[in-house]
Order: sequence, then C-alpha cells, then structure tokens
Amino acid sequence: MKSVRWVIVFSALLMLSRTWAAETSPTKLGIIGLTHTHVHWAFESEKRGDFKIVGIVEKNKDLAKRYSEQHGYSMSKVYDSMEEMFAAVRPQKALQPSEPFLSI
Repeated sequence: MKSVRWVIVFSALLMLSRTWAAETSPTKLGIIGLTHTHVHWAFESEKRGDFKIVGIVEKNKDLAKRYSEQHGYSMSKVYDSMEEMFAAVRPQKALQPSEPFLSI
C-alpha cells in the first residue's frame, strides 16, 4: 500500500514539475522582417527574458548581419521565408514589425 502512495505522490510531483517548467519557459518568437527600426525593442526584450527569438525572416542578408552583430544573435536564425522558419524552428508566436502609421 505504501508503494502505491509513493507512486501517486511521485506521479503528481512529476506532473507539477512539467507544468511549472512549461509555464516558466519563455515564449518562442519568430520575427518576420527587420526593415523597420522599431524591431530593436524585441532584441532588448529578449535579453530580459520576456521571450526567446528562435527565428528571423529577412531576405536582406546585409541588414540581418548588421543586426546580428549589434544584438548578438547567430545568422543561423535567419531564414529566407516564413515557411522555412516555421518548418525549422516552430515559433509559438510571430512578430511582423511594420509602420505604425502611414500618412497619405
């Protein structure tokens, strides 16, 4: 009977630890495009642990390289298309920085 209790207690603790680990893991974020400079906040927020940038879609490799040197990410995170990034790293969320306001 004692062994059954220990199995139940151990199983409950295991489930709680997995739940806790899932809740404390940062969200995996993909960034689509680096052309708008207000994307810098995402790199700064990652340093605080708000989320983890797992992939970046940017065709302009010179821009991606410049940002990688400035923010310290690997160019292996840079993909040519959304499909390629989503297939490779499966981000939980995606951010597409764009102009907040365009006047015509």
